Amino acid sequence: MSIAKLVSNQDQRDYQRLITALGSENNPSQWLEFMAAMHELLPEILTVGKPSKNTIEKSLVGRLGFPSWRAMLEAPKEEYGLGWTKAGWDSFKRAWNTVSKYPYLKSMSFSAGYINKYAHEWRDEFPESADQFNQKLNNQKAENKKKAEEKRTNSVTALNEQIQTLQEQVLALNEQLKGKHDRNIKLESTVDEKQNRINELDKKIESLTTKNAEMENKISSLQSDINRLNNRSFWEKLKDLF
Repeated sequence: MSIAKLVSNQDQRDYQRLITALGSENNPSQWLEFMAAMHELLPEILTVGKPSKNTIEKSLVGRLGFPSWRAMLEAPKEEYGLGWTKAGWDSFKRAWNTVSKYPYLKSMSFSAGYINKYAHEWRDEFPESADQFNQKLNNQKAENKKKAEEKRTNSVTALNEQIQTLQEQVLALNEQLKGKHDRNIKLESTVDEKQNRINELDKKIESLTTKNAEMENKISSLQSDINRLNNRSFWEKLKDLF
């Protein structure tokens, strides 16, 4: 395309400023530079509502040959577009609205996603200053840590209760096995017509023995879970906070 021939030198410089300000995701606060450039070069895009056709035509968007902001947003850089996505822009714009309401955020080097996260979580309770922000964040981390510890404790307690229940069931099964073994011994001393009954009892003993082994294995597995929860590293516990 030969669009460059239709774009003034000043518009080319303004476009290049937007591209440079957009930068990369390696710098979490780079987005602030881009939005500051947008505020200066394309303030009509930051207003509430959709700009009129006439407004777009007179703006840098129109002068670069685009019928809409989204068209410029998604067009490749070779055509004076930003090579970006609407979702990315929407995230930046939401965060910019929050920064505009709470200017102290500009000095805190937060990414747009980070600001949007807490703007959504805190809503009308968003802090009015950097000190209040840090205090609220620390309180939330402490609360998350407390909840994580409570969850771990509850998990261990629940596992211990399951182990206790299974152990009681094992004891009961052992008593049944002992009783059936005793009865089997008595039956073996009887006449041949009792043999069929003995065979049936042997099958029940085998079934109970299998069930007993399964419960023993489950107890061992639950005990391993408890040990794993108790032996987690500091970093693994810290991950529960986020």
